Amino acid sequence: GLVLGGSVALVFTFIYFMLRDTLSFREFTECIPEGFKSMIAPILILTMAWTLSGMTNLLGAKVYVADLVSSSASSSNIPIAILPAVTFLIAAGLSFSMGTSWGTFSILIPIVIGVFPSGQMMVISIASCLAGAVCGDHCSPISDTTIMASAVL
Repeated sequence: GLVLGGSVALVFTFIYFMLRDTLSFREFTECIPEGFKSMIAPILILTMAWTLSGMTNLLGAKVYVADLVSSSASSSNIPIAILPAVTFLIAAGLSFSMGTSWGTFSILIPIVIGVFPSGQMMVISIASCLAGAVCGDHCSPISDTTIMASAVL
């Protein structure tokens, strides 16, 4: 997706600059290698992060955490009032270690719905799961959004 998006953006930028007569064709083509050189480090970091995320998935981290959370949620003596906070912490930790918020959503939302089948606590717990997953994803050093956001600046 990144290669296709970058290629489409390059074509649109080329058309935009040519129509406005801002740069000549030669000046535009001379800028492409410089832009590529500046993106080599983020591309390498992203590749290593995707490799680490793939290894985590192959090791079965999703299944392990899902079994651990579902078994401890059904048999624990934790007061119901603090379960959304616990859900937030679990989601943040899982998302931080996996580098993906969407993967955390797919693991924890079915568990939260199983623990709270309906009512206001289900809505609060799903919201805490979503917030924790996004928080962990943005703090994670192996998240693609974190890597690309820091590389652009």
